[in-house]
Amino acid sequence: MPILTPEQLRKVGITIFEKLGALEEEAEWVTECLVEANLTGTDSHGFRSIIEYMDFIQKGYYRPGAVEVIERETPSTAVMNGNYGFGYVIAKHAMELALKKAKKTTIAAVGAYNSNHAGRLGMYPLLASRQDMIGIAMCNTGAGVPPYGGLTGCLGTNPISVAVPTWDKDRPFLLDMATSVHSGGFHGLRRSRGVILHEGWKVDTEGRPTTDPNVKGMMLPIGGPVGYKGYGLACVVEWLTGCLVGLGPSVTNQEYRGKDMNDILMMAINIESFIPIDEWKERMKALYYAVKDSDRMPEVVGDRRLVSEILLPGEPEWNTRDVRLREGIYIEPQTWNEIVEKAKEIGVDIRGLITWIEHPQRTPSTRQIQM
Repeated sequence: MPILTPEQLRKVGITIFEKLGALEEEAEWVTECLVEANLTGTDSHGFRSIIEYMDFIQKGYYRPGAVEVIERETPSTAVMNGNYGFGYVIAKHAMELALKKAKKTTIAAVGAYNSNHAGRLGMYPLLASRQDMIGIAMCNTGAGVPPYGGLTGCLGTNPISVAVPTWDKDRPFLLDMATSVHSGGFHGLRRSRGVILHEGWKVDTEGRPTTDPNVKGMMLPIGGPVGYKGYGLACVVEWLTGCLVGLGPSVTNQEYRGKDMNDILMMAINIESFIPIDEWKERMKALYYAVKDSDRMPEVVGDRRLVSEILLPGEPEWNTRDVRLREGIYIEPQTWNEIVEKAKEIGVDIRGLITWIEHPQRTPSTRQIQM
């Protein structure tokens, strides 16, 4: 069964991307983002994505070695044309530029367009938290989510991510969420694992609820009966990405969106301009213990199972990361076989590239299959 170490996946990813013409920085950073997604349980944005990326590079949609161009700039803002390079690298450079500016101006924002898929958005605000700054990231995606009460996909899954530093540099608070009930990649992951969706996640083309990931339809905005709130958040992301710095909202230019392109906005806030960083971290610690020590509902109410522990944003991912560093990373057999065959087409023999693990655990643990 495909359970691999992070080092094995890094070797595979870097070899594949460099074979397809990626520069060393591109191959290493994109691979690191994919591996971190798997480590933290975001399998929808993990190594399974490499299949699509190989295809898009071969078709010329993604251009290894592309150089971003800054088209507009002020002391606290910039707009970058990514020239169809790796979205991961463009997003990283955008956040790095925002951080550089925020150190001088307190708050900075950098947008980018002509950027392909940027992957798990939480990777970029973490660049800020590691420098004791607040990071905010958002992007729009292809239109596949209807407005509240609608039947036409007008919005993307439009994720938002925020990271703030804490007293523990290895465990910042991290919010990383789609404004729909789940991401498009998560939908594909459930389909490949043969797992149904939860009720209230999706409707078919007639607006009827469905739990079948194979049925054609649309993901809904987050919120269920108050889904207008998720819809509102999705609109905010459209305004601040596609409309502000990109090529327009998700519902326009569908050929561009169909190639998994993102319009990106990265923001950085310099905490020291507001409050000494040590005082900030003490406040984060007070918040942490107030939340962790608060009273919990019963674990089971009626037919609903609630949480056994109150967690702050980011904790589930860090906990999963600890487990997977010990156990290895599970890749479902269908996905792994597709990666092996696709790599073979470009002359990369994955099975000869790595030393296979015979992991004693034949069935992935519950934390290995995060749903």
